[in-house]
Amino acid sequence: MLLLILLCAFGLCFWIQNKLGFLKGKHKILDAMIACSYCLGFHCGWTSYTMVILSHGESPTILSFVVQAIVHGFASAVFCYFFDELSLLIESKK
Repeated sequence: MLLLILLCAFGLCFWIQNKLGFLKGKHKILDAMIACSYCLGFHCGWTSYTMVILSHGESPTILSFVVQAIVHGFASAVFCYFFDELSLLIESKK
């Protein structure tokens, strides 16, 4: 399930950064978060975790849910940052 959450988070992060142009220029903090794949990856991680948990019908305790959401957020932040930098490196070689 972790791989599903990480891939979902990366897809969400990529989509927001590259396909939702109307979000840019609305607010300084939002612009800064969209420009940073680590920051946006964190928020996409806990969001993806929430979506997957809810879609599977699980009902963890509040404390367990919050802790797991934060852990998945940080794991996703690293995952999104790594793959964003890797894709930029690959694209620069062309």
